[in-house]
Amino acid sequence: MASPVSVALERPVDFPRRAEGVGHRAIFETAVEGFHLQHYELQPGSIRQDPTGVYRITLRQKGQPTRMERWIEGRWERGIKAPGFICISPCDSLQRSAWDRGATSTLFFADKSVLDRLARESGLAPEAQLRSPLAANDPLIRHSLASLVEHQLTHGSVPRLLFSSAGQHIAMHLLVHYSLSARPETAGGTMPAWRLKRAIDYIEAHLGDNFGLDELAAAVEMTPHYFCRAFRMTTGVPPYRYALNRRIERAKELLSTTARSVTEIAFELGFASNAHFSSSFRQAVGHPPSLYRRIAGSSH
Repeated sequence: MASPVSVALERPVDFPRRAEGVGHRAIFETAVEGFHLQHYELQPGSIRQDPTGVYRITLRQKGQPTRMERWIEGRWERGIKAPGFICISPCDSLQRSAWDRGATSTLFFADKSVLDRLARESGLAPEAQLRSPLAANDPLIRHSLASLVEHQLTHGSVPRLLFSSAGQHIAMHLLVHYSLSARPETAGGTMPAWRLKRAIDYIEAHLGDNFGLDELAAAVEMTPHYFCRAFRMTTGVPPYRYALNRRIERAKELLSTTARSVTEIAFELGFASNAHFSSSFRQAVGHPPSLYRRIAGSSH
Protein backbone atom coordinates (compact mmCIF):
# COMPACT_ATOMS: atom_id res chain seq x y z
CA MET A 1 0.00 0.00 0.00
CA ALA A 2 1.34 3.44 -0.94
CA SER A 3 2.24 5.80 1.87
CA PRO A 4 -1.07 7.48 2.65
CA VAL A 5 -1.94 11.02 3.42
CA SER A 6 -4.83 11.42 5.78
CA VAL A 7 -7.86 13.69 5.61
CA ALA A 8 -10.65 13.71 8.18
CA LEU A 9 -14.21 13.93 6.85
CA GLU A 10 -16.81 15.96 8.69
CA ARG A 11 -19.67 17.03 6.42
CA PRO A 12 -20.05 16.52 2.64
CA VAL A 13 -19.41 20.22 2.01
CA ASP A 14 -16.08 19.98 3.85
CA PHE A 15 -14.63 17.25 1.69
CA PRO A 16 -13.69 19.14 -1.52
CA ARG A 17 -11.56 21.67 0.37
CA ARG A 18 -9.89 19.03 2.51
CA ALA A 19 -9.36 16.67 -0.41
CA GLU A 20 -7.73 19.32 -2.57
CA GLY A 21 -5.46 20.17 0.36
CA VAL A 22 -3.82 16.74 0.10
CA GLY A 23 -3.49 16.53 -3.68
CA HIS A 24 -6.87 15.26 -4.89
CA ARG A 25 -8.71 17.23 -7.62
CA ALA A 26 -12.36 18.08 -7.10
CA ILE A 27 -14.11 18.19 -10.49
CA PHE A 28 -17.55 19.26 -9.27
CA GLU A 29 -19.86 19.28 -6.24
CA THR A 30 -23.63 19.69 -6.21
CA ALA A 31 -26.41 19.08 -3.70
CA VAL A 32 -30.20 19.01 -3.42
CA GLU A 33 -32.75 17.98 -0.78
CA GLY A 34 -30.49 15.92 1.48
CA PHE A 35 -28.29 14.45 -1.27
CA HIS A 36 -24.77 15.48 -2.30
CA LEU A 37 -22.87 14.44 -5.42
CA GLN A 38 -19.12 14.98 -5.80
CA HIS A 39 -16.66 13.89 -8.48
CA TYR A 40 -12.88 13.60 -8.06
CA GLU A 41 -9.56 12.59 -9.49
CA LEU A 42 -8.15 10.80 -6.45
CA GLN A 43 -4.51 10.03 -5.71
CA PRO A 44 -3.35 7.02 -3.65
CA GLY A 45 -4.05 7.89 -0.03
CA SER A 46 -6.38 7.49 2.90
CA ILE A 47 -9.22 9.16 4.76
CA ARG A 48 -10.47 9.20 8.31
CA GLN A 49 -14.21 9.64 8.75
CA ASP A 50 -15.78 10.61 12.05
CA PRO A 51 -19.53 10.06 12.58
CA THR A 52 -21.16 12.46 10.13
CA GLY A 53 -24.92 11.98 9.98
CA VAL A 54 -24.66 10.99 6.30
CA TYR A 55 -24.26 7.72 4.46
CA ARG A 56 -21.65 7.74 1.70
CA ILE A 57 -21.36 5.67 -1.46
CA THR A 58 -18.02 5.71 -3.25
CA LEU A 59 -18.04 4.64 -6.91
CA ARG A 60 -14.66 4.23 -8.59
CA GLN A 61 -15.57 4.86 -12.21
CA LYS A 62 -12.16 4.69 -13.87
CA GLY A 63 -8.75 3.33 -12.96
CA GLN A 64 -6.98 0.06 -12.24
CA PRO A 65 -8.26 -2.50 -9.70
CA THR A 66 -7.40 -1.05 -6.30
CA ARG A 67 -6.39 -2.71 -3.06
CA MET A 68 -8.61 -1.27 -0.34
CA GLU A 69 -8.30 -1.41 3.44
CA ARG A 70 -10.90 -0.16 5.89
CA TRP A 71 -10.85 -0.11 9.67
CA ILE A 72 -14.40 0.09 10.99
CA GLU A 73 -16.08 -0.80 14.27
CA GLY A 74 -12.88 -2.32 15.64
CA ARG A 75 -12.07 -4.59 12.70
CA TRP A 76 -10.18 -4.50 9.40
CA GLU A 77 -11.77 -5.14 5.99
CA ARG A 78 -9.50 -5.75 3.01
CA GLY A 79 -10.18 -6.46 -0.65
CA ILE A 80 -9.55 -5.65 -4.29
CA LYS A 81 -11.99 -3.09 -5.65
CA ALA A 82 -12.44 -3.03 -9.43
CA PRO A 83 -13.76 0.01 -11.34
CA GLY A 84 -17.55 0.03 -11.19
CA PHE A 85 -17.75 -1.46 -7.70
CA ILE A 86 -19.20 0.60 -4.88
CA CYS A 87 -18.25 1.02 -1.23
CA ILE A 88 -20.92 1.95 1.34
CA SER A 89 -19.85 3.86 4.43
CA PRO A 90 -22.10 4.19 7.51
CA CYS A 91 -22.95 7.50 9.09
CA ASP A 92 -22.38 6.72 12.76
CA SER A 93 -18.99 4.97 12.98
CA LEU A 94 -15.40 6.08 13.09
CA GLN A 95 -13.57 4.56 10.14
CA ARG A 96 -10.31 4.79 8.24
CA SER A 97 -9.89 3.79 4.61
CA ALA A 98 -6.79 3.53 2.41
CA TRP A 99 -6.24 2.71 -1.27
CA ASP A 100 -3.11 2.14 -3.33
CA ARG A 101 -4.02 3.55 -6.77
CA GLY A 102 -5.43 6.75 -8.15
CA ALA A 103 -8.84 6.74 -9.82
CA THR A 104 -11.73 8.83 -11.07
CA SER A 105 -14.30 8.49 -8.32
CA THR A 106 -17.79 9.70 -7.51
CA LEU A 107 -19.05 10.25 -3.97
CA PHE A 108 -22.77 10.21 -3.24
CA PHE A 109 -23.94 11.31 0.22
CA ALA A 110 -27.44 10.76 1.63
CA ASP A 111 -28.48 12.40 4.90
CA LYS A 112 -29.43 9.94 7.62
CA SER A 113 -32.66 11.86 8.15
CA VAL A 114 -33.71 11.07 4.56
CA LEU A 115 -33.07 7.33 4.95
CA ASP A 116 -34.74 7.28 8.36
CA ARG A 117 -37.86 8.86 6.88
CA LEU A 118 -37.93 6.40 3.97
CA ALA A 119 -37.42 3.47 6.35
CA ARG A 120 -40.41 4.55 8.44
CA GLU A 121 -42.64 5.30 5.44
CA SER A 122 -41.87 1.93 3.85
CA GLY A 123 -42.38 -0.06 7.05
CA LEU A 124 -38.83 -1.38 6.94
CA ALA A 125 -37.69 -0.15 10.36
CA PRO A 126 -38.07 2.79 12.77
CA GLU A 127 -34.78 4.10 11.36
CA ALA A 128 -32.22 3.16 8.72
CA GLN A 129 -29.58 0.58 9.58
CA LEU A 130 -27.42 -0.49 6.64
CA ARG A 131 -24.80 -3.10 6.00
CA SER A 132 -21.66 -1.39 4.76
CA PRO A 133 -19.86 -3.55 2.18
CA LEU A 134 -16.34 -2.53 1.25
CA ALA A 135 -16.99 -3.57 -2.35
CA ALA A 136 -20.28 -4.47 -4.03
CA ASN A 137 -21.27 -4.87 -7.66
CA ASP A 138 -24.50 -2.87 -7.85
CA PRO A 139 -25.58 -2.02 -11.41
CA LEU A 140 -28.49 0.20 -10.35
CA ILE A 141 -26.32 2.47 -8.21
CA ARG A 142 -23.47 2.41 -10.73
CA HIS A 143 -25.69 3.41 -13.66
CA SER A 144 -27.67 5.98 -11.65
CA LEU A 145 -24.55 7.79 -10.43
CA ALA A 146 -22.83 7.56 -13.81
CA SER A 147 -25.89 9.13 -15.45
CA LEU A 148 -25.93 12.04 -12.98
CA VAL A 149 -22.19 12.61 -13.46
CA GLU A 150 -22.52 12.53 -17.24
CA HIS A 151 -25.37 15.04 -17.10
CA GLN A 152 -23.33 17.39 -14.89
CA LEU A 153 -20.18 17.13 -17.02
CA THR A 154 -22.09 17.52 -20.30
CA HIS A 155 -24.53 20.27 -19.38
CA GLY A 156 -22.90 21.96 -16.38
CA SER A 157 -25.71 21.14 -13.97
CA VAL A 158 -28.24 18.47 -13.00
CA PRO A 159 -31.92 19.51 -12.93
CA ARG A 160 -33.24 19.42 -9.37
CA LEU A 161 -36.13 17.12 -10.27
CA LEU A 162 -33.77 14.61 -11.90
CA PHE A 163 -31.26 14.73 -9.03
CA SER A 164 -33.81 14.51 -6.22
CA SER A 165 -35.72 11.68 -7.95
CA ALA A 166 -32.50 9.73 -8.52
CA GLY A 167 -31.47 10.36 -4.91
CA GLN A 168 -34.76 9.00 -3.58
CA HIS A 169 -34.45 5.97 -5.85
CA ILE A 170 -30.89 5.22 -4.71
CA ALA A 171 -31.78 5.75 -1.04
CA MET A 172 -34.74 3.37 -1.26
CA HIS A 173 -32.56 0.84 -3.07
CA LEU A 174 -30.04 1.03 -0.23
CA LEU A 175 -32.76 0.33 2.32
CA VAL A 176 -34.23 -2.60 0.40
CA HIS A 177 -30.96 -4.29 -0.55
CA TYR A 178 -28.52 -3.30 2.22
CA SER A 179 -30.76 -2.87 5.25
CA LEU A 180 -30.27 -4.96 8.38
CA SER A 181 -34.08 -5.23 8.40
CA ALA A 182 -35.15 -8.06 6.13
CA ARG A 183 -38.73 -7.00 5.42
CA PRO A 184 -39.29 -6.10 1.75
CA GLU A 185 -40.70 -2.84 0.51
CA THR A 186 -44.46 -2.79 -0.03
CA ALA A 187 -45.64 -2.67 -3.63
CA GLY A 188 -47.69 0.53 -3.44
CA GLY A 189 -50.26 1.61 -6.05
CA THR A 190 -51.29 4.18 -8.60
CA MET A 191 -52.13 7.81 -7.97
CA PRO A 192 -55.72 9.03 -7.56
CA ALA A 193 -56.99 11.06 -10.52
CA TRP A 194 -57.23 14.30 -8.53
CA ARG A 195 -53.65 14.02 -7.36
CA LEU A 196 -52.40 13.20 -10.85
CA LYS A 197 -54.21 16.26 -12.24
CA ARG A 198 -52.72 18.47 -9.54
CA ALA A 199 -49.23 17.13 -10.27
CA ILE A 200 -49.63 17.66 -14.01
CA ASP A 201 -51.00 21.15 -13.45
CA TYR A 202 -47.97 21.96 -11.28
CA ILE A 203 -45.56 20.70 -13.94
CA GLU A 204 -47.34 22.69 -16.66
CA ALA A 205 -47.24 25.85 -14.57
CA HIS A 206 -43.51 25.44 -13.83
CA LEU A 207 -42.09 24.15 -17.11
CA GLY A 208 -39.49 26.90 -17.06
CA ASP A 209 -38.51 26.40 -13.41
CA ASN A 210 -35.81 24.18 -11.93
CA PHE A 211 -38.15 22.64 -9.35
CA GLY A 212 -37.33 19.58 -7.27
CA LEU A 213 -39.16 16.47 -6.18
CA ASP A 214 -39.96 17.96 -2.76
CA GLU A 215 -41.95 20.85 -4.26
CA LEU A 216 -43.79 18.59 -6.70
CA ALA A 217 -44.71 16.03 -4.04
CA ALA A 218 -45.80 18.76 -1.62
CA ALA A 219 -48.17 20.15 -4.26
CA VAL A 220 -50.14 16.88 -4.15
CA GLU A 221 -49.71 16.30 -0.39
CA MET A 222 -47.55 13.17 -0.71
CA THR A 223 -44.10 12.21 0.49
CA PRO A 224 -41.42 12.38 -2.24
CA HIS A 225 -40.79 8.63 -2.27
CA TYR A 226 -44.43 7.59 -2.57
CA PHE A 227 -45.19 10.35 -5.04
CA CYS A 228 -42.31 9.32 -7.32
CA ARG A 229 -43.36 5.67 -7.30
CA ALA A 230 -47.11 6.35 -7.69
CA PHE A 231 -46.52 8.85 -10.50
CA ARG A 232 -44.43 6.34 -12.41
CA MET A 233 -46.95 3.54 -11.90
CA THR A 234 -49.77 5.83 -13.10
CA THR A 235 -48.13 7.50 -16.10
CA GLY A 236 -45.53 4.90 -17.07
CA VAL A 237 -42.63 7.36 -16.75
CA PRO A 238 -40.82 8.99 -13.80
CA PRO A 239 -41.60 12.65 -13.00
CA TYR A 240 -38.42 14.03 -14.58
CA ARG A 241 -39.05 12.21 -17.86
CA TYR A 242 -42.66 13.41 -17.93
CA ALA A 243 -41.60 17.02 -17.32
CA LEU A 244 -38.89 16.77 -19.99
CA ASN A 245 -41.39 15.37 -22.50
CA ARG A 246 -43.75 18.26 -21.78
CA ARG A 247 -40.92 20.77 -22.23
CA ILE A 248 -40.11 19.22 -25.60
CA GLU A 249 -43.76 19.38 -26.69
CA ARG A 250 -43.95 23.03 -25.63
CA ALA A 251 -40.72 23.71 -27.51
CA LYS A 252 -42.18 22.17 -30.68
CA GLU A 253 -45.17 24.47 -30.34
CA LEU A 254 -43.00 27.58 -29.86
CA LEU A 255 -40.69 26.64 -32.75
CA SER A 256 -43.57 26.21 -35.16
CA THR A 257 -45.75 29.17 -34.10
CA THR A 258 -43.34 31.93 -32.98
CA ALA A 259 -40.20 33.65 -34.18
CA ARG A 260 -38.36 33.28 -30.87
CA SER A 261 -34.79 32.11 -31.18
CA VAL A 262 -33.74 28.62 -30.20
CA THR A 263 -31.73 30.11 -27.33
CA GLU A 264 -34.74 32.08 -26.04
CA ILE A 265 -36.90 28.96 -26.11
CA ALA A 266 -34.23 26.91 -24.37
CA PHE A 267 -33.99 29.28 -21.41
CA GLU A 268 -37.74 29.94 -21.29
CA LEU A 269 -38.28 26.21 -20.78
CA GLY A 270 -35.64 25.84 -18.09
CA PHE A 271 -32.84 24.08 -19.97
CA ALA A 272 -29.38 24.71 -18.55
CA SER A 273 -27.95 25.74 -21.93
CA ASN A 274 -28.67 25.87 -25.64
CA ALA A 275 -26.59 22.72 -26.07
CA HIS A 276 -28.63 20.88 -23.42
CA PHE A 277 -31.86 21.90 -25.13
CA SER A 278 -30.61 20.93 -28.58
CA SER A 279 -29.35 17.50 -27.51
CA SER A 280 -32.55 16.74 -25.55
CA PHE A 281 -34.74 17.90 -28.43
CA ARG A 282 -32.80 15.91 -31.01
CA GLN A 283 -32.93 12.78 -28.87
CA ALA A 284 -36.71 13.09 -28.45
CA VAL A 285 -37.72 14.30 -31.93
CA GLY A 286 -34.98 13.04 -34.21
CA HIS A 287 -34.05 16.50 -35.52
CA PRO A 288 -32.28 19.51 -33.98
CA PRO A 289 -34.59 22.44 -33.15
CA SER A 290 -33.54 24.57 -36.13
CA LEU A 291 -34.29 21.78 -38.62
CA TYR A 292 -37.60 21.01 -36.91
CA ARG A 293 -38.57 24.68 -37.32
CA ARG A 294 -37.81 24.58 -41.06
CA ILE A 295 -39.76 21.35 -41.51
CA ALA A 296 -42.71 22.67 -39.50
CA GLY A 297 -42.67 25.92 -41.47
CA SER A 298 -42.69 24.18 -44.84
CA SER A 299 -45.75 22.12 -43.87
CA HIS A 300 -47.93 25.22 -43.38
